[in-house]
Amino acid sequence: SVDKVTVRLVIDEGPTDESTVKVTTLAEAIELSLDRDVDLIGISLEKDPPVIKAAELAKLEYKAQQAQKKQQQQAAANRKETKSMRFKAGIDSNDLDRKVAQLTGYLQKGNDCEYTVFTKGRLLRDNPDAGIELVERIQALIADYAVLKRSPETNETKSFYRVKLEAKKQKN
Repeated sequence: SVDKVTVRLVIDEGPTDESTVKVTTLAEAIELSLDRDVDLIGISLEKDPPVIKAAELAKLEYKAQQAQKKQQQQAAANRKETKSMRFKAGIDSNDLDRKVAQLTGYLQKGNDCEYTVFTKGRLLRDNPDAGIELVERIQALIADYAVLKRSPETNETKSFYRVKLEAKKQKN
């Protein structure tokens, strides 16, 4: 019967006051929740006596939603953005310097980067290693700002190379 079951009742007194805890019968807890127009929420029903809370369920759900939203915003703020660049084998040195400067700027801001080197068939026939040579040139230019996250990937014809970089940690 409801009169014989004892429960530990936590009464939420509001944001300014501390919660009140008392051991009472389930019937008294129900009566109190009806008087205060609050919900009875099972907190730890396995304990002896079971713990229930008298509070507004909508407020608790709202607080949980806000906490989850805040956690998602923090996770989004901590997520790193990956910047991508494209290079063509046989690029002029001034264009290469400009693109590498842009790449180092991203790396200095702490972004992860990836770049792809494309080689046209005509250039591959003249110099089969043109793509990897450009990758090595770029790596030499950005060595102070990045470490390889993954070694260069290529296809069977070696017409492109994809390189993933991670920004080096700045020393303070």
